[in-house]
Amino acid sequence: MQLSRRGALTAAALAALQQIARPAAAQTYPAAGPIRVIVPFAAAGPVDILARIIVDALGKQLGQSVIVENRGGAGGNIAMGVAARAKPTATRSSSRRACWW
Repeated sequence: MQLSRRGALTAAALAALQQIARPAAAQTYPAAGPIRVIVPFAAAGPVDILARIIVDALGKQLGQSVIVENRGGAGGNIAMGVAARAKPTATRSSSRRACWW
């Protein structure tokens, strides 16, 4: 039995969809250790207050400590530099993580 071009493309598309639709394996993120949220504005400002409200809810949701670090100045470049030099994330086998906000 010969498979037409349309049939071959349909079979390939179905095979690709089955690979995509598989359930993902659970990951262990976040691992032990605090999560750092770097806020690129001064403390007690509106962005800092909003960050602390969100971090409080995030800490309760994850059951883990979340730290807010204020690194204001240079239009956010100081905070970006701190985030760029942060230790690797848990997916790279380190327990300390940082995110820039």
